[in-house]
Amino acid sequence: MDYVHLDAAFTARAGASLSAAVGKVAGETWDEETFRAAVAANLANGRFRLVIAVDDITEELRRIVRFLNGHTTHELEILPLELRYVADSGIEILFPTTYGEKPLTSVPPQAWSEERFFSTIASSMSATGNEAARRLYDFARDRGAKLQWGIGPLASVTARMMIAGKALSALNLSEWPKENPKLFVHFEYLIGSVPHAVLVRFAQDIYQVSGWSVSQRELETSGYRKRPSALLDHLSSEEVVLIEAALDLLLSA
Repeated sequence: MDYVHLDAAFTARAGASLSAAVGKVAGETWDEETFRAAVAANLANGRFRLVIAVDDITEELRRIVRFLNGHTTHELEILPLELRYVADSGIEILFPTTYGEKPLTSVPPQAWSEERFFSTIASSMSATGNEAARRLYDFARDRGAKLQWGIGPLASVTARMMIAGKALSALNLSEWPKENPKLFVHFEYLIGSVPHAVLVRFAQDIYQVSGWSVSQRELETSGYRKRPSALLDHLSSEEVVLIEAALDLLLSA
């Protein structure tokens, strides 16, 4: 799973994007681009810390942790977290203790590129799908979008476009699952930056195209917090024109 799809899963559960949720509690020095890159790199390299929360770290658990940490890669850490609770005279205290931490190593991820991206998705689509992918990519690039290449195992590129004076992740082209290249429209990133009437009009324009993973009614009911996707292989030339026209109106609104 790359950042885009983790973010989609988080947004579906939390009702807000991952970066928006973290940004609310992060300090002033927090940078969204740095955060995205770090999460994407950890996902690509399988760098995780699995925390086992218990009220008492027993010797048996210590042996298990020593064994697992000694027989797994350096990118994966098993970390017991002991939470001792004390209450006295109305004061409650929680004492956290960890055991068996090991340093996590960093392996530079391999980012996708334009050439690698299109050569990968080409084999899993017809000529129509490849034309749709290329036209949407060129559309975003020609309008000054900042292209963010994925670094996960699946081909992915996100277009951050200047909308309402902000660089917003408007759309994404990616495999999900493998060998199923799709167009994702990031409505949830537009909330708060784009006037509601403009958002409604954009949805109406987009849904002139059929085959979205989320119905227009579902999108409206969610408060536009969903991320509709469409198989690139199912987008005709006429439907690509409709999507481009909808995006142009959004950019100029």
